[in-house]
Amino acid sequence: KPDFEFEYRIPPGTNAVRWIVAHGRGEYDVADNPSRMVGVVFDITERKRAEAAILKEPDFSEAILDSLPGVFYCYDRDFHFRRWNKNLERVTGYTGSEIARMSPLDFFVDPARELIQERIEEVFATGRSQAEAEFIAKNGTRVPYYFTGLTIELDGTPHLLGVGIDLSMRKQAEAERDRLFNLSLDPLCVAGFDGCFKQINPAWTQTLGWPANELLTRPWLDYVHPEDRDATRQAGASLLAGRPLLGFENRYRHKDGSYRWLAWNSFPLVEAGLIYSVARDISERKRADQELRKSEAALRAAQARAKLGSWEVDLSTQTCSWSAEMFRLLSCDPGRGAPRPEEFLDMVHPDDRSVIADELTRIAATGGELTQEFRSNPSRGPLQYFNGTAQATRNTEGQVVHLSGTIQDITALMQARRALDSAEREAALGRMAASIAH
Repeated sequence: KPDFEFEYRIPPGTNAVRWIVAHGRGEYDVADNPSRMVGVVFDITERKRAEAAILKEPDFSEAILDSLPGVFYCYDRDFHFRRWNKNLERVTGYTGSEIARMSPLDFFVDPARELIQERIEEVFATGRSQAEAEFIAKNGTRVPYYFTGLTIELDGTPHLLGVGIDLSMRKQAEAERDRLFNLSLDPLCVAGFDGCFKQINPAWTQTLGWPANELLTRPWLDYVHPEDRDATRQAGASLLAGRPLLGFENRYRHKDGSYRWLAWNSFPLVEAGLIYSVARDISERKRADQELRKSEAALRAAQARAKLGSWEVDLSTQTCSWSAEMFRLLSCDPGRGAPRPEEFLDMVHPDDRSVIADELTRIAATGGELTQEFRSNPSRGPLQYFNGTAQATRNTEGQVVHLSGTIQDITALMQARRALDSAEREAALGRMAASIAH
């Protein structure tokens, strides 16, 4: 006789299963016998789906929290944990029941503990904060972590909700980067678009003698040689425009008052207003270049005085190089480059050409050296006499790959020799005539 309510499902036909709720009551006749039932039915399929989702939500949120790459935590202002994920247990080594009795500060030691307490208070005061600190596990292991925190209301009271991310890999990469930075023999730096160094490695002090604090507190232009400042400003403008700078050279003042030549490769990061640079001390190379230029000048002067020219031939490419005196002796234009070997033979007297050609071919094939006198081609100008030398160079496999040598103008010597020969002949004839006369 009481009213009734029950739920049931309608089997699927062309559609999915439908949930139905029925409300009704029975009616009875005068003899109190049931005569009929009256009631209503409602489709409650959507409600059932919503209830199923609600029932699954804790499992779903738990799965989300446990899938996070870091640790998750939630605690109140009294530092009582309300919720955490499995990663917190795995990382710290504490069981869930142990964490439930712990304070968040129990995972830290000073000075990190003091920092974390300050940041927790900041979260409850301002709504959010973050910190980096070493997380202490149950076994004493220390792991660098980055922690976040923000406030939420649970049951009408504020709670701190946050995550922690393991920084071990990042810290290791930073340590390796710093090690490379600090151990580099070349000066490395990060500079700002404001014209000042922001970070330098120890090689700067080793190269220029200035302590790091002085280099970091003065504009870099203060250290540049006055003659190089305009070029340095132009290079800086190019970097500010976002263009990398490769192979730029200028002079920097050493603490002892001397200057060091530096070669720069610089790369701007416009969005950050920073310039990343690698410099190299090329002072020794510059001094060597200067000494080489002096030596070359002295060699040119000596060759000019001795009327001695030098030449080289790379047999693999048939490329030739001549000294300045070589061009002058053979009346060739240096602007057109060194003539090829066959062109050189055209400059040799026709009667001497085959001898020179055969000798050069011989040492190119078998190695060795030669010394040979020859004359210039009279069709090219006044007749000249030369003494030529050549020597072959072999590679590690024993093949001749390079020829080099000299030619010296001995025209004056040959003229003197002929004059002497003529005088001796005349003297001999004179002596012969005198003896005949007597």
